[in-house]
Amino acid sequence: MKKDKGLAPLVIVAILAGVIIVVVGIFYLLKNKNPSENISINPEVQIPVENKQIKKIEICKEESPSTVTLISPNGGEVYKAGEKISVKWENCNNKSPVSITLMKQKPATLYTEDEKNVVAVFKLDEEVKEDQNISPREVTLPVFDQNLQSGEYYFISLSSKSDKENVGPSYNLRDYSDKLFTINLN
Repeated sequence: MKKDKGLAPLVIVAILAGVIIVVVGIFYLLKNKNPSENISINPEVQIPVENKQIKKIEICKEESPSTVTLISPNGGEVYKAGEKISVKWENCNNKSPVSITLMKQKPATLYTEDEKNVVAVFKLDEEVKEDQNISPREVTLPVFDQNLQSGEYYFISLSSKSDKENVGPSYNLRDYSDKLFTINLN
């Protein structure tokens, strides 16, 4: 007498074949992914900036704390004294005005993205109004100043008062150029 096994073995074989096809397909896609693509699972966006550096900026959500993140100038640029430049940044939940300051690093010191080795400060936006948190903003580099000299000594400092709801009333938002840039006098 012959036993009838039914469709169960065929169903099991079909399921195993489907799993193998899916695994091979995923392996093929991962192996052949273009390595220059900026694919990421974490909640960050990679933004190319003018000097071909990549600066990661977190995606701004309603519950995110207030931040300002400088995009450019971010280091490596070359400008002339008196030139108009565009300063670009990202705001996250910041409704306060953003102030732009040019800072001169002490020559022959290591740049550390802070103000401890600063030897000169040039306020680039004299009167900051309530609506001045919109990027980009055009500013003019100084021309005549005893502290101005040609060289790669300069960086931008952004600052803003924080929004009380998102961070706290006594916290100042700040960001600096990632590297120094050059200003030439002639």
